[in-house]
Amino acid sequence: MKKETLIGISIAFVLLAILTVFFAIELRQTKNQLAHMTEIAQFYEKKVEQLYQEVAQKDAKIEQLIEKVNEREITDYWTKQLLVRLVDSIKEAYYIRNEILYYNPNLDRVDASYQALWYYTVALEEDLHPYLITAVAVSESNLRHFTNGKLTQSHAGAKGAMQLTSIIERLYNVDASVFEENIKGGASFLKDLESMYDNNLELMLAHYNAGSRVYKALKEFPETINFVKNTIHIYKTMLEKY
Repeated sequence: MKKETLIGISIAFVLLAILTVFFAIELRQTKNQLAHMTEIAQFYEKKVEQLYQEVAQKDAKIEQLIEKVNEREITDYWTKQLLVRLVDSIKEAYYIRNEILYYNPNLDRVDASYQALWYYTVALEEDLHPYLITAVAVSESNLRHFTNGKLTQSHAGAKGAMQLTSIIERLYNVDASVFEENIKGGASFLKDLESMYDNNLELMLAHYNAGSRVYKALKEFPETINFVKNTIHIYKTMLEKY
């Protein structure tokens, strides 16, 4: 074999070796780059997952806040405090609340304040003295719309704090089981009786308790006689005392 041929072959082998080394270096660098890129990708994948979790947590908090805003009724602490202070500032409502708490010792001041304010405002709407409908409710139910967790109900079927019959419910389009409607229905009934009997309190109360047979009831019905007597006594006592 010629010397020139051997030199050519040697050069070819050297070039091949150099290329092999070069490609090996490039391949190693490429692998390193790929490994690095994989690490970066995994890092950002974790970051994205964390961000998704943070967003989900913030969304949950926002939903909770929205629910709280939508549910800001009497359950809100400051609304409760405002309600109590409002009743504190109105003489009649304040003393009605005292009566409610006297007959309902397990009732808290917030619920008692709400009920007292309802008696007061409904009385004003009907142009009645708040102590009058309070006195009626004391005689009828001891100011208890519920008794032992159940709607207060008489043996005759009268319901709630004002002891409304089904006839009164239909006449005034109220649901006697609902406290607010019960007080409204009772006050409306009393107002109509006031007009019917020309402000004669005894006849008004007799009709409220026994129906239209007022004169007979005042003479022959012990329950009605006691109801009228007790209610007038409570009403006058509240007027004089408060």
